[in-house]
Amino acid sequence: MVADVLLVNQNLLTSQPDIAEKVARTWFAGVAKGDADKQAAAKFISSTVPRFKNELGYEGTVMPWDGSSGPISPTIAISST
Repeated sequence: MVADVLLVNQNLLTSQPDIAEKVARTWFAGVAKGDADKQAAAKFISSTVPRFKNELGYEGTVMPWDGSSGPISPTIAISST
């Protein structure tokens, strides 16, 4: 399952690699924390992010994490524009 996608501009990677590394480490730490406590992550996301709060609610948010879809697989995309 792809929980979300993080986009990083190529300029950030080349001009500020230390910041880019911190962003990536923080991203993956958040993914690991969410994967470790799926119910708490779903509760947090569904109570703070408008689309999840207004459209999916807790049940719709936690459903992909119910174990049938496997672990969260984060994706990072790098843009050159």
